[in-house]
Amino acid sequence: MRLVAIEDLKPGLILGKTVVGNQGQILLRQGVKLTAGYIQYLENYSFTAVYISSGRGVVVEDVVSDETRLRALRETRRVLAKVKRGAPLEVGEINKVLVAVIDELLLQDDVMVNLVDLRSFDEELFGHSVNVAILAVLAGMENNFQKEKLKDLAQAALLHDLGYLFTAEKNSAEHVHLGLDFLRKSGLKASVLEPIFQHHERWDGN
Repeated sequence: MRLVAIEDLKPGLILGKTVVGNQGQILLRQGVKLTAGYIQYLENYSFTAVYISSGRGVVVEDVVSDETRLRALRETRRVLAKVKRGAPLEVGEINKVLVAVIDELLLQDDVMVNLVDLRSFDEELFGHSVNVAILAVLAGMENNFQKEKLKDLAQAALLHDLGYLFTAEKNSAEHVHLGLDFLRKSGLKASVLEPIFQHHERWDGN
């Protein structure tokens, strides 16, 4: 299996990994033979690359199941969209998603990290946030964190860029403070707020 840029795709190639859209919906399933229409379809969704089968039966496994990842993506998108409209953060719903991710990762003996995100660009914040949460849990597991500490870490990772919902500026300091101001009112623990506050801190403390 190999990753192929959209502009290099040709009709007849076999899709090696299912492609999902920005709502978590399945757009094209693994194993489908690409046509000119399907390639145009992917271009319309702003994908940059997809996995193509090499005919060797090699499957790129994600660190969590498609079902768990899509649920995490959908719920993160739904909850943060409500926050952007002025609603309070649904901490309980966020925790359900994160516990499902943590439980699935804890069941694995040997985890191969594959976080290539093939969703379209307009899903960047949500897809990025889910990926960071997964990677943070893996790092916590490697450091023998207990489940409660893993949950705190995953919360911080999932919500670290929440401040971008309140500003169009790609300014690291501004989005950190905006996000932190909102999350303090949501009742999150200090152990969750601290890494969010520090996630753009440099080695010299700036």
